[in-house]
Amino acid sequence: MKLHIAKKSDGKLSIAVSYDEAVIAALKTAHCWWEPDDNAWLAYNTPSTRKSILAALQKTLNAQLDKFSAS
Repeated sequence: MKLHIAKKSDGKLSIAVSYDEAVIAALKTAHCWWEPDDNAWLAYNTPSTRKSILAALQKTLNAQLDKFSAS
C-alpha cells in the first residue's frame, strides 16, 4: 500500500493512497472526505483527526497483515 499525507496551503491534510476498499472505509471513519479536484482524501488538520486517521489506518493494516499471515 502506498500512502502519502501532506499539509495543503489551506492547512488541511491531503491523503493520497492506492485504492483499497478497507483503507477507504478507514478514512471515512476518520472523518475524511474525497476531493475529486485534488484526487485525494482531505481532512482537517487537528490533533484528534490525525490520531483518528492513524488509528484507523493501523487497524486496517493489522487486519490485512493477519489475513496475509493466516494464508
